[in-house]
Amino acid sequence: MQNTQKPIDQKENAATETEDAHKHTNDLGSNEKVIKKVLEIEKEADKVHDKAVHEAEQLPIRADQDAQAIIDKARIAAQEEAAKMVDQAQVQQQSAEILADAEKSTQNTESLASNNFNRAVAYVVARVIGRE
Repeated sequence: MQNTQKPIDQKENAATETEDAHKHTNDLGSNEKVIKKVLEIEKEADKVHDKAVHEAEQLPIRADQDAQAIIDKARIAAQEEAAKMVDQAQVQQQSAEILADAEKSTQNTESLASNNFNRAVAYVVARVIGRE
């Protein structure tokens, strides 16, 4: 009986070895899939990291550009306000000059009118008294 059991044991051992080989092959295939998946994840992580680094490098540049835009906008607003103030000052100066000229003209007219009035009164008085 022992002779007959040996071939059965050998057959069982061979079947077990074949199963183990298949399992090992399946394990290798499964391991390869896991490794590929890990490599894909690492590759994706590298892409995300590179993108984050690039964006981080762009932040100071964008901040400088934004700050410059704000400065430019403020400068333009200040220049416009200054131009308005200069225009107002010029208008006020021109108004003051026109008013001064008008006052001079009025004074001259009043002075001439006063002189003419005095001459006219003297003429009328002279006529009334009969000198002329």
